[in-house]
Amino acid sequence: MSVGPVNRQASDVVELLSDPARCQVMLVTLPEETPVNELVDTAYAIEDRAGVTLGPIVVNGCASQVDGLCAAPNGSGPAQVRADASELGFALSDSDADALAAAAAVRVGLRARQREQRTRLAARLPLPQIELPFLFTADVGPAEIDTLAGALVAGVHAIDPAPTR
Repeated sequence: MSVGPVNRQASDVVELLSDPARCQVMLVTLPEETPVNELVDTAYAIEDRAGVTLGPIVVNGCASQVDGLCAAPNGSGPAQVRADASELGFALSDSDADALAAAAAVRVGLRARQREQRTRLAARLPLPQIELPFLFTADVGPAEIDTLAGALVAGVHAIDPAPTR
């Protein structure tokens, strides 16, 4: 039967889903190999099977850039950490300098791997990406929600800035 309220509602839903001005799917991923692979597969399935337009991709858990942080090659990291600390008036033990250099190397490596995955994602799905920061906490409360919401709003505005009045 092609008349009645259920048919009209179904038609309205199909019309909504097929109108990119009214409906887009915003997928979310982590900047890691497996989640990126799964997002790409999901994106193609959504476009092919459902015919819904894809919106920007949210990349969650991105390690932020730390100014001045670099991983020194050839194991010279602890010496540089010690020199930087000394310049600031701090004395570090060898074990503290080693630990800080190792932490810096981990952070720089993580950022590089994440950048590689985001580049790979952009090559496979040329859609805008909105970066959300990695939060160094197990508890998500109002402050963390504000941080994520702010990053999301900033990312959306960077893609489609609001008209100025």
